[in-house]
Amino acid sequence: MVNTALAAGPQHQYWSYFQFAKALAELRQGHFSSAADWAQKVLADQRDPNRTLSSYMVLAMAQHHLQQANDSRATLAKGVQFAGEHVRNTQGPIWNDQLIAHILMKEAKALIEPSNTGAGSK
Repeated sequence: MVNTALAAGPQHQYWSYFQFAKALAELRQGHFSSAADWAQKVLADQRDPNRTLSSYMVLAMAQHHLQQANDSRATLAKGVQFAGEHVRNTQGPIWNDQLIAHILMKEAKALIEPSNTGAGSK
């Protein structure tokens, strides 16, 4: 389905969403290099903070799986900082996109910083 959406081309109004869906699909399929490439394309357009945060998290997880530990931690940190500045809560008219971004952030933190995700951590 993602490939069908991408066939619409970059002029489609939801192009960056399609690119993000491709990045996430590639990550879930274990195609980490491709996931990183697609996530970086999405990060070139940061007009939607929820999509941007989600893309940082997909990129961080892909980098982790590619054994790029320093890049993975740096991307995660950049995404967490971005979240604090732009995606603080999961309320409002786009709560579902905010929720997805926060869930991906929690997943990335658990993967990349497993010792920091125990009881009492944020």
